[in-house]
Amino acid sequence: MNLGLITDSWRLKLIAFGLAVLMLGVLAFSQNQPTTKSLAVGLNYTVPPNIILINPPAKTTVTYSGLADVISHVDSSNLIASVDATRALPGSAVKLNVTAKSLISDVTIQNPAPMSTPAPHRAGASIRPRRWPRVLRSRGRTPASSTSQAR
Repeated sequence: MNLGLITDSWRLKLIAFGLAVLMLGVLAFSQNQPTTKSLAVGLNYTVPPNIILINPPAKTTVTYSGLADVISHVDSSNLIASVDATRALPGSAVKLNVTAKSLISDVTIQNPAPMSTPAPHRAGASIRPRRWPRVLRSRGRTPASSTSQAR
């Protein structure tokens, strides 16, 4: 065998081989393109027994991505979105993190943005607005004695 067939113009042959591999990759990905889609999914809440969430959202939009043949099998039964409210405290609007998972491998999930819910309340507590005491200051009094007065 003549070694000159391989070693002559080796740079040109290397470029031709690289272009052939690149074209094969382009052809393979044109058949199965990376795809991104969104889907509305029901939310599962984990809430401690002493907290009540007022009007929490029932669904959220989950964005997922992957190769086209894998993405074609994704539906709302394959995606799980959950909210953990075990560390929520009673107060004004609370931000809760939404965690989404896929039951299909090779599907990448982008977690939705944290959601704001109305104030969680303690179970059994009244849902009346709070009245905060006002601190009155009058002229001519020292700051120490004026801050102790409340109405």
